[in-house]
Amino acid sequence: MSLTNPCSHPPREDGRGGFLTRKLNKEQHGIGLKSVKAIVRKCDGTLNHEYDRETKLFNISVLLKDKV
Repeated sequence: MSLTNPCSHPPREDGRGGFLTRKLNKEQHGIGLKSVKAIVRKCDGTLNHEYDRETKLFNISVLLKDKV
């Protein structure tokens, strides 16, 4: 799964594997990515992220292992 979001400024990492929000109500944001990370861990998957300064796009890729 790959998710892409426009982002006019590079995301700022929080030093704990997450990102700092630029939104005004900071306590009600960031839950979505934390939930995705929890699912990735539970399914023994991988999560990668990158920011393209030229296109100003932030991309997150998730790969979950097939448990056969």
